[in-house]
Amino acid sequence: MKTIFSILLLLFPFLLFSQNQEKTTTLTQSKNDKSVVVKKTKANVETVKDVPNYPSEEYLKAHQVPDDFPRYKDTGNPKLDNARYHDEKQQWFQKNPDRFEKIKHLNL
Repeated sequence: MKTIFSILLLLFPFLLFSQNQEKTTTLTQSKNDKSVVVKKTKANVETVKDVPNYPSEEYLKAHQVPDDFPRYKDTGNPKLDNARYHDEKQQWFQKNPDRFEKIKHLNL
């Protein structure tokens, strides 16, 4: 009895680890001489998405941000768009230091 208990105790962490791994099942069906491959994966898999962090137009208007303040332009390339937006903001801050003082507390 002690032997069985000690074996289970030693194997318990490995059993937990194996249950947390993503399980993928592949089914192959033949239909009219065409094979269809269906993959099922674990439903709770999180995907990381590069979502740009920029203020909405509503946020800018609600906090009375000047109309000439740069706006984020989404071209489909988030890295390039974020870099362009950052550079435009920095240039605006340098050209408008007094107006920047009024809005520097905002999440822009």
